[in-house]
This record gives sequence, C-alpha cells and structure tokens, in this order.
Amino acid sequence: MREEYLKLYEEIRTLAKDDEQAAIGLAEETSQQAAAADLPTLAAFFAGMAHYFADEYEEAVEFFDTCAEDLTFSAPGHAWFRMGYAYDEQTDYDRAIDCYQKALAEETFDTPGDAWNNMGNAYDDKGDYERAIECYEKALAEDTYKTPGDALNNMGLAYDHKGDYDRAIECYDKALAEKTFDTPGAAWYNMGLAYYHNGDYDRAIEYYQKALAEETFHRRGDALNNMGLAYDHNGDYDRAIECYEKALAEETYDTPGKVLHNMGTAYRLLGKADKATQNYQRAIEEFEKAGAHTNAEIARSLLRSIDADQDDDASALSDLLIEPDRTALRDGKARLVAKWGRTKRTIVEHWALRGKDSDLDDVMVFLKGWSSSIPWIAAAQLPVPPPTDEEENHDDQPDTAMPLAEITPAQRSHFQQQLVRGGGYFLKWNGRGTVIDPGVSFVTNFLAQGCHAKEIHHVLTTHHHIDHTADLVPVQNIVNEYTDALREPFDLLRCCYWDLSTYNSNRELFQTGTHRPHDLRADEEPVQLTDAGLTITPVDSLHCENSVALRFDLTSPSRDPLLSIGLSSDADPEAAGDLIELFQDSQLIVLHFSKTNELDLLQERPIEGHLGYTGCKQIMEATDAEVYVLAEFSGERGDHRFEITKTLGMETDKEGRIIPADIGLTVCLPGGHHDFLGVRCSQCGKFCRVSQIKVLQPPHPFGPLTYFCPDCII
Repeated sequence: MREEYLKLYEEIRTLAKDDEQAAIGLAEETSQQAAAADLPTLAAFFAGMAHYFADEYEEAVEFFDTCAEDLTFSAPGHAWFRMGYAYDEQTDYDRAIDCYQKALAEETFDTPGDAWNNMGNAYDDKGDYERAIECYEKALAEDTYKTPGDALNNMGLAYDHKGDYDRAIECYDKALAEKTFDTPGAAWYNMGLAYYHNGDYDRAIEYYQKALAEETFHRRGDALNNMGLAYDHNGDYDRAIECYEKALAEETYDTPGKVLHNMGTAYRLLGKADKATQNYQRAIEEFEKAGAHTNAEIARSLLRSIDADQDDDASALSDLLIEPDRTALRDGKARLVAKWGRTKRTIVEHWALRGKDSDLDDVMVFLKGWSSSIPWIAAAQLPVPPPTDEEENHDDQPDTAMPLAEITPAQRSHFQQQLVRGGGYFLKWNGRGTVIDPGVSFVTNFLAQGCHAKEIHHVLTTHHHIDHTADLVPVQNIVNEYTDALREPFDLLRCCYWDLSTYNSNRELFQTGTHRPHDLRADEEPVQLTDAGLTITPVDSLHCENSVALRFDLTSPSRDPLLSIGLSSDADPEAAGDLIELFQDSQLIVLHFSKTNELDLLQERPIEGHLGYTGCKQIMEATDAEVYVLAEFSGERGDHRFEITKTLGMETDKEGRIIPADIGLTVCLPGGHHDFLGVRCSQCGKFCRVSQIKVLQPPHPFGPLTYFCPDCII
C-alpha cells in the first residue's frame, strides 16, 4: 500500500475510535481519491472500510474479498484482516479466524499483533478460552504490537470466562500499567466483574466506582446495574435501588429490563410489594420488546409469587365462560365443512413433513424433574406447613397437612406443573438420538425442548418404575405417527434395550419393524449401538430387581474413543464400589440423588435403595470427572437442591464442577461439534463451562431451575 494511503488508513482507524461518522466520511473520500488515481483495488479497500464503520458488514466483506483476491494488491494481509473484523461483527467466528490466519500468512502484513489479538477475541466468543489465551500471548510476543494493554485486558476476560478470577485480575492490573492503554475504565469495570464473580462484593463496588470515575468509560449503565447487584448481595437494598435508578437514567443504557427486574427484587426483599410489582411489570414489558422471553417469564413467575403472598380472589365464573350463540353455530357449519375440505394435510402430517428437529448434536438433554416418590398423592395435599420440632418428636400429634378445601386451584396447579414431571434423558451423538428412561411426561418435555420424533433411534431403560418407563408407549406412538404420516414405513426406531423387568413386562406390546426389544443385563457383554457411536456397559445398581447403572462410551465415526458418561440411575449405596470402578475415567457423571435424611446427611447411616448424600459423596470423592450432575431429587422434605449441591461440592472439593439438573438442562459433549464439556445458557443458548454457569433459584419451591452464562446473569 502506498505510503500516503497507509497514513490515511491509520488515520481512519484512529478517527473511528471517537467519531465513526468522520471515519466513514474520510474512508469514502479516500476511496474516491483512489478511484480517480486509477487505483481500483485501493478504492475497493477504502469503500470496504466505509461500509464496515457504517455497520454494513456484508458489503464490507465483498469489497475486502475483492482486494484480497487481487494478486496485484500490495496489502492483501490488511484486506484479510479487515474482512476478519467484518465476519467477527456478524458472529461468524470461524470465518473471522480463517481470515486472521490468512492475514498472518502474508509476508507484507505488518500488524500481526493486532491479528493475534482479534483472533483471540473470536476464540473467546466461541467459548474456546484456552486458544484465546494462546492468541493473546502471541500478540504480546510481537515486538511491533503497539497496544499490549488491549491484549492483556482481553486475556483477563478469557480467564474470567474460565472462572480463574485471580489470573483475570492479574491481567487487568498489567493492562492498567501499560502507558499506551487508553481504556482504563474498561479494565476497572472488568476487575469489578472478576471480584463480583469471586464473591468479593465490596471490592467489586470499589472497582465499578473507579470505572465510573473515568470520563472515557462508556458502559456506565452496566457498571451501575452491577454495582446494584453487589449491594444487593451485601443486603444493602436501599443503595442497590439508588444504583438501579441511576442506571435507568443513563441515556445510552440499552437493557433496562434487567435493571427493572433487579430493582423489583430489591423492593421485594425490602417488603415493598407494590413497588416490586410495578418494577416487575415494567421489566416484563422491556424484556418482551427486546425478545428476551425467558427473562420475561422469570419476572412473571416472581410477580405471581408476590400475588400468591396476598389475598387472591378467584375470577368470577362468568368471566371464564363464553356463552355460545346457537344461530351463529348453525350458520357456521357450512363454512366449517368447506374449510375442512380445503385442508389437505392433517396437523400430524404437517409436523412430520415440515417439522424441524432440535438442530442439536453431540449433547445430553436432561428431561427429568423430580422422582416418583412425591407426584400424584403429594400434589393433591401440598402446600403443607412444616411440622414444628415438637410435632416431629411425637407420633401422636395430628396430621399437619393442609386440608384440601384450603388449597386454592392456583396453588395446586402450580405445584403439579412443577413437581409431577418425571421425564428422562435424550442423548444425541453422531446424528443419532437415544432416549433413556422415558418416565412420566417424557414426551411432553421432549417436544417442549424443540426435539422431534425423527431424532429418536434407540430407547434404553434402567429399571421398571413409573418415572423411568411410563412413557415407553407414548415414545413408540410419536415415532409411529411420524413414520405413518410419511407413508413410507421404515425402521426409524432401530433398537430398544430394556432392563430385564421392563423387558419381561412390555416386550409383547412392542414390535418395531423387524426389531424386537432386547433385555439389558448387568452380567452380559456391553451393548454396541454402532450407528450411534455408543458402547453401553451395564452394572447392577441394587436399587430394585434387575435395575442397572450405565456407562456410555462415545466414539467418533472412525471408532476412536472420545468421551465417557456415567449414569447411576437409581442406585443403592452398596453399589457405590462397582459404580466407582465403572465411572473411573468418565468425564461426565450423572448421579441420582433421590432421598436423604439427617443420618444420611451426617453419613452415619445411608439411605437404603438410593444413593442419597452418602452414596453421591462416596462416588464423587473416588472419581475425577470434569462435570458432575445431580439429578432426580426427591421432594419429600422440601426443595433442597441448592443446599445439597453446594454442600456436596464443598465437601468433595469439586465446587465449580457440580450442577443440579432440571428439565431443559443441556450439556454439550466434546469431540464432534463442540470443543469442551459445557452447559447451555437458558437465555442466549450459548454453551459455557460449568464453572461459569450460574443456576438461578426458582421463585417457588420445586420451581424450574434456570441456567445463565456470565453475559446474561448481569
């Protein structure tokens, strides 16, 4: 690139930091100047710059691509570099990385540090934090790199995303020490985030205040919102509300729903229900406008929980009825017949022919809520006031369950919706779907997660209880409806392997094409599901007759071993030794906690037939999985999922590797479409490492858990 144009290029880059409109104008002027000088490729390059700063990224890519492919262009590296920027803005991180690599391969490219830094940002956005850090280190190793503070600040963010907050803070300190680092407010803000994530809320507040003191700091609304959250955690709700109000007053703040939601929670904790309600309602409106429907639903749940605490008269019956107009019905019959005749396909046929599958692969989807110990009987009686200490110690005390007449329909409906959903698991690997333990409401949960019958190829069961086998027939039915609608019958459901009790009870009811069910026994050779890339090893779980725990070995299409998953299902603590041996090198271990009591929690006497606290702790201490998932809690004594998970993590020194399961939890599996073992954010859908995921407690006991990545929780 000619020297005069190179100077203009640098001037445009510098100008864009403070005045993008001026940068666009200078880029357009330079493009016209180059065109007049009969330098069409240079003209295209600066036209691409103008489109980039105008947020017209597709057009920018077209111009930069023209330059990069022109063999006569003297600066192809810069064209690839700017094209990487444009792909990055379109969140096409793989293409961005490819462009940065092509820029680095050009001998004439003179800013390799910038390319390494940008490549690190792309890897960080992909969730590949190790590679991101490697790129930042390579940027810092370049002698010509002029802005090392940027790479250090970005490296701090990558460490923060990994959950290594101490290393993150070290990087921010180093960035601030760099004389050329011109965005100190960003580093102070990021340091506040690191301290917040590390639980040091006082230090977080201190660094947010430092960020706000910087005139060049632009994320003032975010800093004020986050400072409010820190005050919330410290129990200083009045100061939290002050921060939230200041955040709302910032003209450039673009996520008011979060602040309103947080302010509603602060008012609720202060006992000011009216103001809490007002803020939750405003938050719902903002979330819906922004398309953040999950956040809106959470705010609605909190709003309902406020209403449940106050007198709530039932709606008048007349408001719930629609009185029919019989004349209109008679006149409309002809229209109904005509409409029926015009309908060429049934709903099922539309679903079969046009319905989309989940677009997921190499994942394990948790579709299991609670165990079968509670559902139908308890749902009729709850909510139940807890017994007093005196009642606990005297068998002759009267029953403390609330009389059915005192339970409102809304209360019973809420409890039933949350607790009675037994479910199971869905493992998608190598494009093949395996249903595991389809219990109560499995099909409902499966379809609600966006999955399709076309994705089901195998069905496994571990024991013959309702929360593991109740939906065997519905699973078969939706597969049959799908294949019947296609009018081309084929063996979609390839293989069913069931524990011996389920097999003996159900085998005559099922005939899947030419394939009959097979029994799954602990004393036989592992099962090979070759098309799904799975090898399944059962062992006796001692929970009940013929019950089994399973190990899944996942392989690549070329049969290379990639990953192992351990699933205890329901198991007796006496089986813990065999499970430890089975799960010894498993990267993901799913443990059914089920029941517990005070003696089990103290590890004085384990629960018979269920792992409980003693069995789960024993297995966790003797294995070294990357991720542990606690599933199938029993609700007999209340909702204690959070306390149990945190305590087990602390006592086994596996905090940051353990997470409670609920319907919708989706774990990505490395080796195919994913580079790491992680959890999907309930809000944005991004996969993050377990150490980064925050699990949001439900507004009601037994309510649904929500999983948030760092970007969505604040």
